[in-house]
Amino acid sequence: MGAEMDFTLANPVLWGAIAVIALFNVLLPVLVQLWYQMRVNPSATIRSKGRALPKKGNIPVAQTLTVVQIAISICLIVGVVGINKQFDLLLHKKLGFNKKNLVTIHNPWSDNMNQRYKLYKQELEKLPSVSGVTGTWNPPGHTLNNGTTMFYESAGEKRQLHLKAAPIDGDFFEVMQTRFLMGHAFLPTDSNKIVINEKCLQNMNVKDPIEIKIRHGFSNRDYEICGVIEDIQNLSLQNESSPAVYYLEPELWVFMVRLNPGDMRQTVSEMERLWKQVEPDQPFRLSFVDEDLQANYTREIRTRKLLTIMSLLAIFISMLGLYGLSMQIIQQRTKEIGIRKVNGATISEVLGMLNKRFLFWVVAAFIIAVPLTYYAMKKWLETFAYKTELSWWVFVLGGLVVLLVALATVSWQSWRAATKNPVEALRYE
Repeated sequence: MGAEMDFTLANPVLWGAIAVIALFNVLLPVLVQLWYQMRVNPSATIRSKGRALPKKGNIPVAQTLTVVQIAISICLIVGVVGINKQFDLLLHKKLGFNKKNLVTIHNPWSDNMNQRYKLYKQELEKLPSVSGVTGTWNPPGHTLNNGTTMFYESAGEKRQLHLKAAPIDGDFFEVMQTRFLMGHAFLPTDSNKIVINEKCLQNMNVKDPIEIKIRHGFSNRDYEICGVIEDIQNLSLQNESSPAVYYLEPELWVFMVRLNPGDMRQTVSEMERLWKQVEPDQPFRLSFVDEDLQANYTREIRTRKLLTIMSLLAIFISMLGLYGLSMQIIQQRTKEIGIRKVNGATISEVLGMLNKRFLFWVVAAFIIAVPLTYYAMKKWLETFAYKTELSWWVFVLGGLVVLLVALATVSWQSWRAATKNPVEALRYE
């Protein structure tokens, strides 16, 4: 049951961004061309028998605009590749638990919530489609909002550590499929044991925390550490996991249910039916953990889709400008091409001569785009605690895509000019 983000073509942000790109890439070059056309000398047009000759003064401005357009295209392509690379990291980063086929069910706070928890858990465990049931206060996708202080001794020195407290059921780590780095999970006889995460162990600065006696400030009780787990990432990877302590608590307001693969709708329907039997006066509130976690990246998902559309639009518009400019330049060099062919120049030599300039523009645009994109991507990645590397191939890929599209755009014009009869070219001039 994957979550679909609300990102439609009716989104005003999308059309606003498209309008900005269209304004720069289309209107500005058109206005510049109109300005130059207004400066065309009428006598020159008459001497050319009514054919408006392309002015060489137009070329530098048109070149500059084309280079800027190509640079924008490279920036957007690199941005899309970089964002997708970061998303690949987010999707494959270990979260400290298995998010697949995992759902949460709200257990409303009331006087009978403990009794309701035990009864509903027993009923759920009877379902063949359910592989495990546990409980917590803070399911993945929600913050660990209970702060506490842990007091302990190390090397004969009294210390304290501020961390998050997570009340859980005894089988929490088994259902969540969380890996233990040291020690073990809670045993049925444990009442004064706690489990800490790896971040907590690092902040404690001890080699072996097992059986270290601590005082848990949240409950003001003495405990012993029985195990260390890998960090469970409750929120998005924009935030580092917090030092956390996990302890047993009978009153839990969130069920964590691990489902077996199969018909999810049928399973959810069965769970809702059981809920109404156990608690007919409270609503059945279920959510899938993978959807809750994905909701943390709504803004990033929209940014990725927006940049993808913008980059495609920018490439299309910039290539239109490049196509028109190549026609203008080749038209001005018709006589030169004819003379070179009369003197024995081959088609490949003419193609190389014509495409060399366009290749230079792409290289110039690449040089402009790389530092700008690197800075923007670096700033964006700083919003994540866990970030991908800005690999060199990301920038090269953006440049190569634009280069190939640009060569395909201008090569047709270059080929026509290179294969044209030189006599016709000289007669044209």
